[in-house]
Amino acid sequence: MTVDSTAILDANDVNLIRKNLNTTKLKLYPKLPKSLPELHIALNKIEVKTNRDEDFMVWNQHAAALANNHKTNNISEGWHNRFFLIVGRYHPDLYSALQEIRKEQAATEVALAELSMGKRIQNMPKKKWLELQTQIRTITSEYNDSEDKLDF
Repeated sequence: MTVDSTAILDANDVNLIRKNLNTTKLKLYPKLPKSLPELHIALNKIEVKTNRDEDFMVWNQHAAALANNHKTNNISEGWHNRFFLIVGRYHPDLYSALQEIRKEQAATEVALAELSMGKRIQNMPKKKWLELQTQIRTITSEYNDSEDKLDF
């Protein structure tokens, strides 16, 4: 499993990197191609990867990694997969979907009641996911503690 390295960097540092990247493109590509067309293609690939217009604050996981929170899309994907298993098809009709949503609401209310009585309602995460979460948190905190974060 790979993790996009900019996902766990501080968003302010990522924006600083993006601003300074145009002046340092050639440093990022140490083995320059021999021909001009290859060089043009290589530099355009770097530019496409780095000049995205997304707001880094939206998808950045730096604060979530430090707080040991899970990525939001993993939680929602798990819910969608479970809901698909309950419904049993990708595109249910409106009546079937409403019935399943009502069942889901009832199950949620039961889970909340059990939780209020002190019962554990979810299985513990697998060991490999706990280890991955620990690794990400460690890398992020080491990055925060480092003195020479950015050097242009």
